[in-house]
Amino acid sequence: MIRKVTVAAMSQAIIALGVVLMIHASLGADPWTAFTLGWSNATGLTNGRVTQLTMLALVCANYLVGKQKPGIGAAFNIVLVGWFIDLLTPVVGIPGGLFVRWMAQLAGMVLMALGSAAYIHADLGRGPIDGWGFTMGRLLHTKIGIARIVTDGIAVSVGAALGGKVGVGTLAAAVLIGPLIQFFITRGEWRV
Repeated sequence: MIRKVTVAAMSQAIIALGVVLMIHASLGADPWTAFTLGWSNATGLTNGRVTQLTMLALVCANYLVGKQKPGIGAAFNIVLVGWFIDLLTPVVGIPGGLFVRWMAQLAGMVLMALGSAAYIHADLGRGPIDGWGFTMGRLLHTKIGIARIVTDGIAVSVGAALGGKVGVGTLAAAVLIGPLIQFFITRGEWRV
């Protein structure tokens, strides 16, 4: 159990580093980070704090609407990802060249997927965003993949309307992060 808790906690730092790399690449954040960046612009709160509030709201919605009990992993996700985002944002820098920015974008996607796969494999509770996809799938009477596209689309739309960083990198993240998570889950040598 100690190893699972350690993996679940450390995976949040990996996810946050991926998020920060994509933000600083300035090519477009992943869908949910575009959402939190938009709300950060609108409220003046840090992106990390808005991320924490968003994850808390999703966990509550998953519990109230989707009847999903949150686990320890969800608590880590609520607290730690946002905390690490605020910690890493001022210390991570990316030079301005387009090639380097695309490498940072791709590295961010890989890190986000790797952290998510480790978090999922620790099996300490479904994450808020994944849980919301399952909740919406039940509400919409559709598969999780379709529900996730719908929820990501709504997140991007709201984020863009509020000034979140949306661009071609957002589309790349929306298309590639899910398959990368699946790749790391199915091909990783996990010993948690």
